Amino acid sequence: QTAVHQHQVQTFSCCRQKLQKPDGCFLLFTTSRHFSWVTVFPVKMDLWSLKLHLAIWTLLSRPGVFSLEVSVRHSELKPCEGNDRVCVTDSQDCQHPPPSSLRKTLNMSCYYQETSDQHRSVTCSWSQVSESKASLVFTSDYKIFSCSGIFNPAATLEVTARIKSYLTGRDVWSQPHRMFLFDKVKPSQPALALIASTADSLVASWKSNVHGSCRLRYRPNDAHTWTEVSDLVPAYEGQTLNYTITNLLPFMAYTAAVACTTESGIWSDWSSDTTIQTLDRGKPSRHTHKSYTWPGSVSTCDTFLERSIVRASAGNNLMLTLYR
Repeated sequence: QTAVHQHQVQTFSCCRQKLQKPDGCFLLFTTSRHFSWVTVFPVKMDLWSLKLHLAIWTLLSRPGVFSLEVSVRHSELKPCEGNDRVCVTDSQDCQHPPPSSLRKTLNMSCYYQETSDQHRSVTCSWSQVSESKASLVFTSDYKIFSCSGIFNPAATLEVTARIKSYLTGRDVWSQPHRMFLFDKVKPSQPALALIASTADSLVASWKSNVHGSCRLRYRPNDAHTWTEVSDLVPAYEGQTLNYTITNLLPFMAYTAAVACTTESGIWSDWSSDTTIQTLDRGKPSRHTHKSYTWPGSVSTCDTFLERSIVRASAGNNLMLTLYR
């Protein structure tokens, strides 16, 4: 017997008298999105199998959890008529929000970012139990003279999300999330170079743009899963960092990337992927080369480098390439 109410199984009983119906019976598990038939044989029915079927029913009945992320650029902000402390991206968000008792508390996290092309933005994310769309409302403690200028490290803002559920069509307003932008800066994306390799290692190099730490990940080119280095590399702003990744396979192309964070705990995006190949066994390590240029001297001079002689004549520029 199966009792189904509003497309969900509420209660069920199956083959109450044990060992009397060896042909078994069927249980129907349904949710608003899934349904499946499960055959249960009374001969084998025990406490473990009952728990298993209950677990399946629980998983199928549980609603999905969605992660929602909204980014707003400073150029998208506009003022609200009659309220000089609020900036929005949608004029409909200028309406007065519901009282605090009717607002929803979200596990919201936000960060501020400024790109090299001078675009400033705030991004907020949180978890939802249904698919939705959302917009952000920014409120200042002081009068706002220009909405395009409120995104700066010195600003303190209250961020409120207005969420429209695709399932119900209703609007939900969040409790305000207060953020001091200086404490929520997302570091810019670092640039990584792979500068050397041996048969079982490679050397990664990058210039840190934060005071904090960095982490590395790598994978063979033909793999889809990344391996993250267990060590966090201490970093200072402007410092050039080198890290050797070991225990690699010989004659294999590897891709690596790096990301960095500050004390805020907000990580940068991963750097662009960079690739290098480890050497075959028995071959010397491979290093990159450096080139130097300097003007020729008044008279001819000789420079000795690994049995090579480079001559610079007066009035000429000389480029010397060093291989290590």
